[in-house]
Amino acid sequence: MKTLEKLFPPGYPKIKRDIISNIIVVVVELLWATIWYNDRYAAGMQEIRYNYTEKLMSFNYYSRGVCSVYIMVLGFCILWAMSLRSYFSRRSRSDYLMKRLPNGGEMTRRWITAPLIMAVIGLVLFVIVLLLLHLSFMKVTPAKYLPEPEAIDLINAFIPDFTY
Repeated sequence: MKTLEKLFPPGYPKIKRDIISNIIVVVVELLWATIWYNDRYAAGMQEIRYNYTEKLMSFNYYSRGVCSVYIMVLGFCILWAMSLRSYFSRRSRSDYLMKRLPNGGEMTRRWITAPLIMAVIGLVLFVIVLLLLHLSFMKVTPAKYLPEPEAIDLINAFIPDFTY
């Protein structure tokens, strides 16, 4: 807990609550992304069962926009940083105290570090989930239905898809 206190404003009372709520947001949105992918994949398999198509679309088609829910995680982290900044300037005297420290960047580091760490952890988790979805796509799908091999398009995984 002492190391966490170094990332937050001095005397900040809501450290555990903020961390737990951010973890819950990331987990819920990871589940949302997985469900979103599974719905698209199930629709593709249903088209094969009813003989509408011979092969599945590419993995990039099924994963397009799946990680766009990361934008919500990023927005939550930005709001959290703004909340910490307002705690510095309005609710505590830490603004005055931090300006007196020899390291002038300490104040900015304290209100931006925790949200930045959570945003990076969220991004890494979304990329890991995307790679796991690709692994399941390759292992679960029968070989005769697989499309041509391709590279995973990480950029399109984060761009929302409004076409379906």
